[in-house]
Amino acid sequence: MVLLAFPIVSADGQSPAALREALQNRYDLLSRSLVAGAPGLARQVIAEAYAEVGDTAIRGRDAKVSALLSVVRRYPDVGPIHTTIESVHREPGGTVLALTRITTHARTEDRASVLREEVRRDQWTQRAGRWQLTRSELRTATDGELIPGPGAPTSERLVTLLADIGSGHRHALEEFWAEVADRGPLVEAIRGDSTHSLVTFLFRHSAQTIDVGLFGELPYPVGGGRSLIRLPGTDVWYRSLRTPNDTRTTYGFDIYRDVPGAVGARNRFIVSVMDPRNPMQFNEASVLELAGASPQPYLAARPGVPRGRLVRDSLTSAVLGEKRLLTIYLPPGWDSVPGTFSVAVLFDGGAYGGSRTALVPTPTILDNLLADRRIPPTIAVLVHQRRREAELNGSTLFTRFMADEVMPHVRATYRGSESASRVIIGGSSLGGAAAAFAALARPDVFGGVLSQSGAFWLPQAPNDVARQALIPPVTWIVDEFVRRPAVPLRVWMEVSIFESTGKMLAPNRQLRDVLRAKGYDVTYREVHGGHDYLHWRASLADGLVALLAPR
Repeated sequence: MVLLAFPIVSADGQSPAALREALQNRYDLLSRSLVAGAPGLARQVIAEAYAEVGDTAIRGRDAKVSALLSVVRRYPDVGPIHTTIESVHREPGGTVLALTRITTHARTEDRASVLREEVRRDQWTQRAGRWQLTRSELRTATDGELIPGPGAPTSERLVTLLADIGSGHRHALEEFWAEVADRGPLVEAIRGDSTHSLVTFLFRHSAQTIDVGLFGELPYPVGGGRSLIRLPGTDVWYRSLRTPNDTRTTYGFDIYRDVPGAVGARNRFIVSVMDPRNPMQFNEASVLELAGASPQPYLAARPGVPRGRLVRDSLTSAVLGEKRLLTIYLPPGWDSVPGTFSVAVLFDGGAYGGSRTALVPTPTILDNLLADRRIPPTIAVLVHQRRREAELNGSTLFTRFMADEVMPHVRATYRGSESASRVIIGGSSLGGAAAAFAALARPDVFGGVLSQSGAFWLPQAPNDVARQALIPPVTWIVDEFVRRPAVPLRVWMEVSIFESTGKMLAPNRQLRDVLRAKGYDVTYREVHGGHDYLHWRASLADGLVALLAPR
């Protein structure tokens, strides 16, 4: 059934950017008509904006409009309709475009906003030069999310503070700040919800402070922004977020301050700072770690556990035309153990244990895993990047370097296994996407993929202009897995629900679905963390065990 149809562009010769703009214009028009809240006006606007395609299509449009208007009656404030293109591909029936559509509705109650967010997946098909909305599926609908208005705290401790001040308690504020010193955010139970806590971030006002915001990957409600709220009559800035109990992430504050003597746009500046009341810090950010966060048994060195050693190595590459640095981890007893070793290749080698400033203690993690016999004797190859974005964004040249130069060197020098089933390749963000591409391109060398928050949303660099024009771009790496025949790979991948939905979460889910549909061996999980090494260092051991442990 065709739901809506209209001419946008011809079948050929139009850029994807223009296509997305045309679609967005139609959605914007629909949004504006819904704001009016009148059924007759909404139907009239839709009738004018979309070509009629038979009685069936008209009934389909009426049903969709009626459903939207029923939501509008409960949530009369309609925000912009945001779209994210998931894929564009050709089928026998025409060109098919799939996109995610997010609509935010709201109503005001007692100086607070109550939200409803709808996430739909729309499929458009181009037939005879016309684009038709051939499918529209409701994915999720979050009803009744509350965003507090100014002066309406949901934290019981802040409510008590206001009551104490109102009753004339002269030292209530100072006692409050003394109570929360060196504690980080307030964490309070939520009645009737055993899986979440109310986390309240606190910042103390100073004379120069104009505004305060949060930075970091956190469960911000849709449309709620990141600003803190000034508690009336106090020096307390706060923001309360309903947060899953297994959260582990980083955060900080963006402080907007006056510039003395300046005027206009130059009269304020932003300072990003860690939480001065939180002793838990990591990589120049404050740490939020709730009681249900996953254990991290392999991060710290253990007394009595044999330690492997790191070897600084280099390789002159004919493919790249330069000398490249590698750091090799050799397991305890490497010299005396006969035979070959499993191999774990990790991009961003400096961050993954190959430098003094490493953020992930990969050598220690491997020592502990080996001591607990969770993995077989394993060599780690930590690959240092020089031109990170170019090397880790679908570079066939860098993939050749890894498969045809690095791995033969590892086999010849360190007795790495020649069996692809015992060799995994991985990384985080761009490194996760690069690992997936390398293994797809060279399954004769790499038999496993470890992806931590893989950046599958990025356009292929440097010359894929059509994809770069899309915002966000088509997920090219997913298209590669769709286009190419399935190969013998095992894939372990994870992504955080807090990471920006359009850029990180949706493409990871899309790749997961493609891999499963094509019969790949996939382990996939979604976590409550950030796009940062605080989480990646905690989960690396899980990926290594999943891919390296004998089956």
